[in-house]
Amino acid sequence: MRRLVLYACLTLTSLLPSAVRAQDAPPRGRIRAGRALPPHYVLPIDVDLMAADLKAMHSMLPPGSVVATVPVSYRSVEGHIEVAHRAFAILSGNVDGDTRADKEIVLGVYFPSSASPGGTQDDRARIVVFKHTPRGWIWQWTSPGLGYVFDCPRFNIQEVEQGLDEAVVLQPPLRMVKIDGDAHYSIAYFAWSKSSQVGGLPGVYRYSAGRWRNVAPQADRFSLRDLNGDGELQVVAGTRFVGYGSGDDDVPRVYRWGRRGFEEASSQFPRFYRELAEAYRKHVRQLEDTHQAFARDVWERAIRKAESFATAAVNTRALPQ
Repeated sequence: MRRLVLYACLTLTSLLPSAVRAQDAPPRGRIRAGRALPPHYVLPIDVDLMAADLKAMHSMLPPGSVVATVPVSYRSVEGHIEVAHRAFAILSGNVDGDTRADKEIVLGVYFPSSASPGGTQDDRARIVVFKHTPRGWIWQWTSPGLGYVFDCPRFNIQEVEQGLDEAVVLQPPLRMVKIDGDAHYSIAYFAWSKSSQVGGLPGVYRYSAGRWRNVAPQADRFSLRDLNGDGELQVVAGTRFVGYGSGDDDVPRVYRWGRRGFEEASSQFPRFYRELAEAYRKHVRQLEDTHQAFARDVWERAIRKAESFATAAVNTRALPQ
């Protein structure tokens, strides 16, 4: 049995490039610690996968494919956020709603860059779903190219370091989330383009009516969180930072689940925007106190925009029905 487990781990490790195995993979003891893994993340030996199962999955992937290692937890060191733990992007959960079958295995995978005309290196990062059947593991779905690499939301991290956002936005770049009303999970991801001009490429894939659809907006700042404590997740998305645009358009927008996808509903979350406006004002005071040069007009526009979202809901409720 120990030989089978060892062979299973070696089979998975063979999917990883040597550079990743040597530099990015965390120490074995650390990656196996339960507290280091977020919900749904698993190791081969935790899923009761045998060597034959891993070999079968491997055979369904294009030659040269590797399983991604991704940041799964963060820590603050002298005011800076850094990655505390990395793990293989292997998740287990019900993502297709089939309650008669076992949970699916979801992998974050790097495919060989496309050599076909029009192919780009941003086809490299993909999600692959495997399903267990009486005949064994079968390939169920592969996403289109999502970017070049699965990695941490660096502009969200920058906001946390500046005190403009909460640590809850520091999320793994691949995770399972439940959308309002669904009994099964959807797959949220954060990938980055090879081009710095393109930047972040996040999204949420949801299975419905027999197919997978990306149901969330894409933005360089992106997180899923419950803003009002009602148990539902909202998408918070925005530009890279305040000042990347003209100020008011840099204020993140809030999207809540509609009938088929996430729809903007910023004015429905006044508390979030009141706290954001106060965080912006506090940041401006810090810049003033430390005599740093900054675009005051940009920040004033951002503050006014956040305040307008905070008061819009109040004004709407005041209208006669």
